[in-house]
Amino acid sequence: MRAKLRLEHLQEKVDHFKGAESFKAPPIGWIKSMRNAFGLSMKQLARKMLTQVNEISIIEEQEATGDISIKDMVRVGNALDMKFVYGYVPIDGSIEELVERKAKRLATEMVLSTYERIPLYDLDNSREIIKNEIDLKMKEIMLELPQILCE
Repeated sequence: MRAKLRLEHLQEKVDHFKGAESFKAPPIGWIKSMRNAFGLSMKQLARKMLTQVNEISIIEEQEATGDISIKDMVRVGNALDMKFVYGYVPIDGSIEELVERKAKRLATEMVLSTYERIPLYDLDNSREIIKNEIDLKMKEIMLELPQILCE
């Protein structure tokens, strides 16, 4: 039950980012785009950040290559009187659907690996039994939410 509450709480936070999964950063990066939109030179931004112009150049390059730190994104945001926001969102669906997909995949692997060693005589009946066992195992996994779901 505690795991379900944690997931619900996480989903509430993720819901704030609805729609963000399809949003793309400007090709030149946020920092350079914001600086240009505000009409700030690198020198002016450096002054606001109490740093050197070459650091602004490095920060903009790091953002463009994906190597920038969250710390630097926050620093730039503060200098521009903005708040840097980040988070994760499921690629599709909700957190619960993501967990269900992973649990189903894991349950299927576990159940099928057991049945590989057992001869199946009544194939139609066996499929139904296997499906039911996968569903039961999936529910068990979701109750426990083991770390293995993230592997």
